[in-house]
Amino acid sequence: MPEPDASLRKQLKKDVLTWTALHHLLPVSSLRELFIVLVDEVSGGKLELSELFEESDVAGPARLESWALRQRPVEAPVAVYLQHRLQHFLWRNDAETFAPEKENTGSIRPADVEAAVTLGKADFGTRVEQLRSSQTGDIELLRALVTEGGRRSREGLMSGFASHVCAAIADEAPLIKLAIAKHMADLCADSDSWQEAKALYASACEFATITETGIWHDFVSGMQELLAQSVATATRVVEGADNAFAQLKNVLERATLQTHPVLVVNAGFDALMAQGAMGDLRLYDRRGTLLTPTYNAASYDIDAVIFDLNHGNFHEAQRRCWAILRRQIALGLASETRATKSVFGRVILAELIDKGVQGYDPASFALMLRLLLESGDTSVDRLEWNNDLVAGYVTAQTVASAVEIARRYGGTWPERGFVAVELMRGWLLCISDEKHAVAEDMMRFLAKVAADEPASVMGSQNLGGRSLEALSEIAKSRPEFRASTAQEIEAAIASKLQPEIVWKGRSNALELAGEYIDIFSDDQLRRIIERTLKVLTAIDPAAQFWPIVRPALRFLCAKPSAVLCKADLAMGQRVLATILKFGVQETQSSELIFNLQDFDSSLLGDPQIQATLVPVVEGLRKRVLTVNSSATAGEIQALLLSPIISGEGGVTDALTALKEAMASAATNRPKLALSYGYAPLQMLVNRQQSFADELRVERGTIDFLWKSVLEEVFKLWRYIAKNPALLAPFSIPRRDRADPVLVHNWTFASVIFAESLGKRAEMVDAVKRAAAQDMLRDPIQRALVTGATLDQDVATDEETIASESADVFYDGLGRRLVLLESMDTSIATSLCNTLLQQCLRFGPRGLDASVLVRGSQLGLKGTVSSDLATNYAKRVDESRELRLSLTPLLLTLDIRSP
Repeated sequence: MPEPDASLRKQLKKDVLTWTALHHLLPVSSLRELFIVLVDEVSGGKLELSELFEESDVAGPARLESWALRQRPVEAPVAVYLQHRLQHFLWRNDAETFAPEKENTGSIRPADVEAAVTLGKADFGTRVEQLRSSQTGDIELLRALVTEGGRRSREGLMSGFASHVCAAIADEAPLIKLAIAKHMADLCADSDSWQEAKALYASACEFATITETGIWHDFVSGMQELLAQSVATATRVVEGADNAFAQLKNVLERATLQTHPVLVVNAGFDALMAQGAMGDLRLYDRRGTLLTPTYNAASYDIDAVIFDLNHGNFHEAQRRCWAILRRQIALGLASETRATKSVFGRVILAELIDKGVQGYDPASFALMLRLLLESGDTSVDRLEWNNDLVAGYVTAQTVASAVEIARRYGGTWPERGFVAVELMRGWLLCISDEKHAVAEDMMRFLAKVAADEPASVMGSQNLGGRSLEALSEIAKSRPEFRASTAQEIEAAIASKLQPEIVWKGRSNALELAGEYIDIFSDDQLRRIIERTLKVLTAIDPAAQFWPIVRPALRFLCAKPSAVLCKADLAMGQRVLATILKFGVQETQSSELIFNLQDFDSSLLGDPQIQATLVPVVEGLRKRVLTVNSSATAGEIQALLLSPIISGEGGVTDALTALKEAMASAATNRPKLALSYGYAPLQMLVNRQQSFADELRVERGTIDFLWKSVLEEVFKLWRYIAKNPALLAPFSIPRRDRADPVLVHNWTFASVIFAESLGKRAEMVDAVKRAAAQDMLRDPIQRALVTGATLDQDVATDEETIASESADVFYDGLGRRLVLLESMDTSIATSLCNTLLQQCLRFGPRGLDASVLVRGSQLGLKGTVSSDLATNYAKRVDESRELRLSLTPLLLTLDIRSP
């Protein structure tokens, strides 16, 4: 170990938090001294570094030394904290560490250390004004400078900041001045304020002329070397590569490994790149190399691989992967080799995607597949597969090979099994229906894994559960693959609906059952219903174990289950009894009524069931009128869903709550239900007679209630026109912009509700007035053009269509094409010409084909703007997906690529 330097430790102790914040500037020898001081100060002298870590000698060239440490077993909270904090320093990962506040025994609190670390990793975009510690001195000066730099950066006032920093640190100790000046210069460089960075680097160079003995000599010398390269970097940005190259060449010519090891190892590559940027073909290659320990796992990283991959140098990236991998294998590194295989496989995949179908290479695909499976890296779920790649490479043999590799060794099966599941999930989402047999092979594999493997709340042990999730996702996106594997899926679901299976597995199984419910035969459905009833029988409703109960109830209440219950009344009564058993919980009462909507009225009319529902309805009536909650809109919907269940009082209360929510737009505190009030509003559309019949009241009574709601809707749109943020979702703090989805939904609901009362035109005018607000225009136009208005009333004038954004235009294109078919030829020709102009302006998109065909039929050849036509044809020519399909249609209109 280096000999202790008393003067060094004294200075470190004086400014220990500042040096903690700037520890990344210290060479190993000085960093070790900082560790010793930190341990002493935080523990109050009760601990030493040697009690926390076993360590080797600091060895190697000056300022490029190595230092090996290993944690010792400790239990005291402060000791554990210090180990973690110092370990993160060594790992250079800027991670946070939990500070045990109740264990403050030294002059420096763990919380103060963490505040210093946070300050040290802050940039000018980080708010550090409130970052305080119990210590004062230079750490507060550093915080103030970062705060001021952030303010100036945000306000665009960085000019003069270098002078401000130099004035602020003028009276500080020389070493602190040097460290702070360098750090602030680096933050200026990070914020792209290079003039200020260059000035601060120059000032730091002046501060570095101080001379020190002992270990501080390495710090000062190291700063001088770092500053030489930093100045050249700033010069390259401000003055150009030629000046930077001249500076680097000058210092490299004078540098040797003995005098300037950091410059020799680090600066040569920058000099080479600067010379290349000048266009100078005479290579000035004075790069240095530091051979890191060949037996150290950390000596082999993939940074260069990522660089080559990002630049499309696939051959080089693969070469580097193998160079790293074979050395890691030689060291016997299990984890590192798997990580490298994952990257290696991704590099090959990137090259295959880049080559496309023309570069068909089954051997490379097979290698990629083996590497990914052997890696055990479940992040392959994020790989982006495309239709062409899957069509070209995924065959029955590919699937069989993947299964064989995954199952080859018992010790690696779970890890490789996870990868196989993720790969097949990705392939199934992209595979064409023509490869149905291959898809069936993959579906059966997933179903078998789901049936045979465990489910767990621990991700690494949840292979069976993950397979169930993958099958659910595929069922949603590729429902055509379900029918042929219904038997295997039933077996997988049944295997997880067992009492001994962890809740996560049962929940996944019930979710999957819901995705397959319309595919199962009556016998299969009956068996799963029986298993589901057993699962729910074992659960106490008071426990509200909703991760299992919710998917179970959704399955039991789905329409296919309700139809089967109608045919089997005994089962139906058991199912309804179970649903009511859980639905009467207050938090689920609104969902209960929704769940019952598909059940036969003969079951719902049972007096026992009616009696059970009375407290549910009463609870909903009370809450919709007294509770200000985002859930209120759903509870209003529940009361409006079935008038025979809610009764006249329940319907009246629901409408009263809906009107109050809309009326609250006039206040400073609109109700939380307002944003989602469109949902219950839609439930009133064209249901006047059904409400009158079920409630046994005069139709005029219902019409009066509906008109009172409509009046509030008109008022609401006047408020929205003045304050669009009324249609912002709930958040803290409240958002000041309307949500486009909410605006669209309110527009749609308002217009169709008004239409049911003969007031459609007036409501369209009201929402159009609100559309004068920029943030409301697009969602309102989209709602009007896609269904809120009658087909014959969709805007067809050139001015309106020309004012629409690309997305709004294409959303409404289908309806306008339908209108073309029923128009007189002259009117159709004018509209088609307007649509054609917009397609040429915004496209190409697949929908353009219909407009191009109709335009040719209506004789629009040669009528479009030559500039629009030329630019559009060029974009089509560059579109691999649309070029072949649209080009023949363009020729019918005499539109050609230049």
